[in-house]
Amino acid sequence: MAWPTGNPARELEKLERLGFNLYYSKAKSLEGIANNLEALSQYADDPSIGLNEAKQFRAKLAELKQKYDTEDKVGYFYQLSEKPIITLSDGNWPSEVFEFCGGENIFASSKAPYPQVSPEQVIVRQPEAIFTSEHAIANGNMWQKWQQELPAVQNKHVWALTSDWLNRPTPRTLMAVTQVCEHLDWVRTHK
Repeated sequence: MAWPTGNPARELEKLERLGFNLYYSKAKSLEGIANNLEALSQYADDPSIGLNEAKQFRAKLAELKQKYDTEDKVGYFYQLSEKPIITLSDGNWPSEVFEFCGGENIFASSKAPYPQVSPEQVIVRQPEAIFTSEHAIANGNMWQKWQQELPAVQNKHVWALTSDWLNRPTPRTLMAVTQVCEHLDWVRTHK
């Protein structure tokens, strides 16, 4: 299994020349994760296992949708890295996870898929919640110095998310969906 955007092309080509069959995962959505499970199941000795996993994934997603479906949007900022500060715009993984949970990306309309932003740009947009990526942020308290300017910091709505669950579209993404939905629900109930 390979990711066209995550594995070096030269290494993938070498594996193919050596005779390995590669499955290229192109999942860029929650539904795409279930589709990958179905496609990969065809390579297993017992395809029913993968098909069942896809079915369970969709069922859990539907359960979470029912539990957290809301029209009450929460403005959020997701910080992928600290130096430089990088975030994401809508339509780029993992923005769908936040949207699924009722999040509204403060950098949704950025032309760059993963824009570099300044603290001042974040402050101007006044996020109600700030999420960081636990593996990419050395200083989890970097936003504290802007406590007076940022509602998310004032209200202690700053959370480090489990990167391994969130940053790659895999079945573990369900744990990230749960984590994000719980945090955004907390913000809504404490406005």
